[in-house]
Amino acid sequence: MDQDITAILFDIRLDDTGQFDMEFDRADFITAGRLGNLMTTFLSSEQARLGDHIRLRLINPTPDRIFEIRIDGLTGFCVAYDGMPLPELVSLGNLKLAPAQRIDIIADVTGDVILRETVPSGGEELGGIMLNGQRQIRSAPIAPLPANLVPAPGEITQTADLFMQGGAGDGAHGGFGGWAFNDVSGLPNKPLISARRDEAVQVRMVNDTAFPHGIHLHGHHFWETDQNGARTHLRDTTLVAPGETMTIVCVLDNPGAWMLHCHMLSHQADGMATWMQVS
Repeated sequence: MDQDITAILFDIRLDDTGQFDMEFDRADFITAGRLGNLMTTFLSSEQARLGDHIRLRLINPTPDRIFEIRIDGLTGFCVAYDGMPLPELVSLGNLKLAPAQRIDIIADVTGDVILRETVPSGGEELGGIMLNGQRQIRSAPIAPLPANLVPAPGEITQTADLFMQGGAGDGAHGGFGGWAFNDVSGLPNKPLISARRDEAVQVRMVNDTAFPHGIHLHGHHFWETDQNGARTHLRDTTLVAPGETMTIVCVLDNPGAWMLHCHMLSHQADGMATWMQVS
């Protein structure tokens, strides 16, 4: 590997004078979140040689922005989601990252590496890694990363439903905030699931709202599942589109009280949070 480069996606709201805008509007909480008017990328390296074999680690730490990224100048594959290696390589296309999500890429540099946000502007440049020199082009194929040691789920011992409620245009719910899980805004007194260590549990997440939500579980990774119930990607944050249902399976192998919340932090602050207890 010639370089290991971190790309931190950033979303900033500036006022008319070009200073950080610290004001909040009520609409920020009950719509898509507090979105900025300037998107950029902080890169740990901004130069590479033509032919360099690199690992590019995309990170979305923004409060609310969902990025949809296209990367020019690379030939390669996605090799990991949220720090968990993929069993099969995933081709590079438009890459969607909700807040807290990460994507690792292994690729060869074929030109200036330009990161572009495809929505809503259709190609706004976020940053780039410029060519400086050249090396011999590699011929070896890219292989998947070794798998991390994670416990495979056995029999599902508990199931729970997580209904996402609230936001602009949604009907009333039982919580006090603009958002709620299962008619509760903020952390409830009782956990969504109380389990013993190493139990395998299933949570059906139902997005009945008009907005997407990136649901993040602390202390664990979980499997997303497809429409047939088959396990797919191992992640700690899943993006659930409006009207979509996502079922996850998790082995709760880490004792503690673990928050499960929307990582659009404006949504979390206004109600979208619950927790799991592992003893």
